[in-house]
Amino acid sequence: MKKVRTWVLRWILGIAYGLGLTLVYPIVLGAVSPVPLFLASVLILVAVAGTYRREKTLRKTLYALGTTTFIPGTIGVLVLLLGRPTLSLLLPEGITPFVDTYIAFAVPRAAILTLVYFVLGVSLRYVSRKL
Repeated sequence: MKKVRTWVLRWILGIAYGLGLTLVYPIVLGAVSPVPLFLASVLILVAVAGTYRREKTLRKTLYALGTTTFIPGTIGVLVLLLGRPTLSLLLPEGITPFVDTYIAFAVPRAAILTLVYFVLGVSLRYVSRKL
């Protein structure tokens, strides 16, 4: 039973951390409301504190957070590499002028944040190995 509880807690903390990182995207894209920033901060802090409490060492905490950060960063990099053709397949109406304008505005900003997540994930895992 304890292993199940640990597994569930690990998933809940990972989801909270991932949601917190995801909520940073609207901020980067120019969201005016402070709500995404507040929610992102709370989710990330709760996930970091919970992960540290669960793992009990800084090394294991950084490794777990690095893995959790690395996964969406890797997916984002793959989406960036696959580009417009893949996006047009995923959209039922194809790429409309509205979507084209949004892509021209949002993709460069989101790409930078995605690369930051990728590098942050790799860095956290690297630092955890050096501790």
